[in-house]
Amino acid sequence: MTRPTPMDPLVPTRHASVLRLGAIAREAMAAARGGRVLAAVTRAIYLESDRGELTWLTTAEAPMHGRGLSLQGPLPLPAVGATYVTSADGLTLNEVRFSLTWREARVWRPPSVRVEPSLTIAELSRYLPGVHAFLEGLPAPRGLAVLLRSIMARPQEPVFDFEGNDEARGLRRGTSAIAAIAAAGRTGNMAGVLASAEDLIGLGEGLTPSGDDFIGGMLFGAATLHATYRLPGRIPPEALHHFLIRAEARTTRLSSTLLRDYAAGQGPEALHHYVRALLAGRPVAEIRRLASEVIRIGASTGWDSLTGLWMALGMYTAAAVPSMAERPAGPRRTPPRNMEPWISNRRSRRPTTKQHAA
Repeated sequence: MTRPTPMDPLVPTRHASVLRLGAIAREAMAAARGGRVLAAVTRAIYLESDRGELTWLTTAEAPMHGRGLSLQGPLPLPAVGATYVTSADGLTLNEVRFSLTWREARVWRPPSVRVEPSLTIAELSRYLPGVHAFLEGLPAPRGLAVLLRSIMARPQEPVFDFEGNDEARGLRRGTSAIAAIAAAGRTGNMAGVLASAEDLIGLGEGLTPSGDDFIGGMLFGAATLHATYRLPGRIPPEALHHFLIRAEARTTRLSSTLLRDYAAGQGPEALHHYVRALLAGRPVAEIRRLASEVIRIGASTGWDSLTGLWMALGMYTAAAVPSMAERPAGPRRTPPRNMEPWISNRRSRRPTTKQHAA
């Protein structure tokens, strides 16, 4: 007997419910009548609406994003170009007879770009070296994250070594661009940072190449740090606008959309949690746990965006702290041996994380 195809009327329509619905996705779906499948992989289906907005369906285990619709259970695997139609409270993928509803979904909104930190920028610069150990116990870095240790150790003048890492050798040409980014950041030339980053656009393979993910993490970090600390050296809006336009012509549709989101301080949920923990001075064990969630994003997307974020952390703290050197410092205290290697010397009514731990 011939097995029925998905288009066969005997094949029942599968129904699913959306658990969480990103705020951007909700607006995009409300404004559209339908669209097409842009790409489909095991854990995500990328959709482009008839209004040109991108959203995606993911499994419940995937980190949330403002453009995401998180579903329980496995996803279908529609062909690229397959169509879907939307209704007031759901959508249907026609070719694979898959229907979902977001009637009872919880709406997820990306957190505010501005964080309420526990650390000042000077305290953050002293805290960050103490959490480099979060990499211990994580899987081997992928993509441009093979450079992460070098970037964390010497953010202003990173030294790169690809010896013995065959997988990353194809990304070797990105090192000169990253070194140029570091040099421009060292002088506070953020327009120069963007100009250097152009050589990373489209570097790598996949729907979101490693170079793009690195830039995305860096832009996300820059947006968060500037909004939180009101630091000098903001990326010039006009330069950023032109950079994003040029990126559209040089990388994938999905990747250029994500770059715009990152630049606005909107990233995957796991990355928001990670950077907030850093700005709060959380213990190494917690930073490691949150990093393990970030690196689960894509094949190397999480690793690459994490590396770009640390590039931004290094640039902004190195640029900001010398300008504070002439200010009178508070009394220094030697941390007990059983605590993290840094402790806040600010006077505050609210105890710090380290004081809680004590």
